[in-house]
Amino acid sequence: MIKLAILCVISAAVLVFLKQYRTDFALLFKLAVLAFVGITVFTALSAAISETEEIQSLFSENSAMVKLLLKAIGLSVTAQIAADICRDCGEQTLASAVEITAKLSVLLMALPAAKQLAEISLGWLNA
Repeated sequence: MIKLAILCVISAAVLVFLKQYRTDFALLFKLAVLAFVGITVFTALSAAISETEEIQSLFSENSAMVKLLLKAIGLSVTAQIAADICRDCGEQTLASAVEITAKLSVLLMALPAAKQLAEISLGWLNA
């Protein structure tokens, strides 16, 4: 994933120059980079899904934890995309509001799991 970040930064620098001289090539270059990044992300996503299935098999009795994990990941990715769109439109404040709301939502989703973990830990200590 570090390689993708480096690719995106280098591509952004190339795009700055391409936009000045050849705007038509800039769009094609951007689409090519985005296609490559998308394919790479989907490949990594398939690996993450298989790992999640393994984790879910470990928690066969309590699949709610895995569902919580997947919801938190989905919410985080969605919020990041929404915040990036807001930033692209020049709305920094809205982007910050989206990120804070997402963080709070993930925290609220995780509180029941944290409570359950604390109860289990206290049960072990008292036993």
